[in-house]
Amino acid sequence: MAETKRGRELAGNLVKGAAIGAANTVPGVSGGTIAVVTGIYDRLVAAIGDFFSPRWRSHLMLVAPVLIGAVLGIAGFAWVIEWGLVNAPEQTFFVFVGLIAGSLPFVASQLRGHPIRPHHVVLGIAALGLLVVQAVIGEPPMSDAITELSATTVAPLLGAGVVATATMIVPGVSGSFVLLVIGMYATFLHAVRTANIPVLLVLAVGAAVGLILASKLMNLLLTRFHVATYWVILGLVAGSIVGIWPGVSSVTAGLMDLGAVIVGAGLALALGKRPTTAKEVSP
Repeated sequence: MAETKRGRELAGNLVKGAAIGAANTVPGVSGGTIAVVTGIYDRLVAAIGDFFSPRWRSHLMLVAPVLIGAVLGIAGFAWVIEWGLVNAPEQTFFVFVGLIAGSLPFVASQLRGHPIRPHHVVLGIAALGLLVVQAVIGEPPMSDAITELSATTVAPLLGAGVVATATMIVPGVSGSFVLLVIGMYATFLHAVRTANIPVLLVLAVGAAVGLILASKLMNLLLTRFHVATYWVILGLVAGSIVGIWPGVSSVTAGLMDLGAVIVGAGLALALGKRPTTAKEVSP
């Protein structure tokens, strides 16, 4: 019985990791949001933040399958997402609109039972406003991909890995969008699609550093300011819908868009897991 339960937990964490990885391949979509929806976000950032502590072995059952799943999700879905963005961009983005919208109740459930304080609302609105401003400014054009490893490309690749994962660990903040801003998104997609091992290895080293540092910071915030942090997360997740909203091109497309939203919301429902315990009230 215990082995069966452990096997199911490992398989479930692998699937959740794949969903997190797949989400991170889309500009404007955050893998951190998926981690919140699936109910593993708090534990995951705490586990990754403990990587260099004596407790790291106790987290392997969660971290190992999630990270393996994330790699598989990125590798398996990068080309699918790229195909969708080329051939059906409107519907592809509406799938993620539905996914994010469907995730909002799960994010909000982290605040259930806690009093609403004015500074919490201000934090949430400020976070939402930040992403609305980002959406108004728009995405920068995609730069040319770095396809070869050299003395001049190692530092930019390492930096891209650090920055992308440090931001993607924050729900509502898209690591892929950050890669676009710093001109490295084309490099990421090309490296995954062509299995460019040297470039992927350098990106992975930077990603590991960024992931550990960001997880330590988020774990600190969630431990000391859990409620306030989740108000910010709620604002970021809600604001990310504005950032990826593609617009409706026609009535016919609108019907397809509605179907895409329903599919996305269904995915959120399928992945979603409500927390079983509430955190203590934090300032």
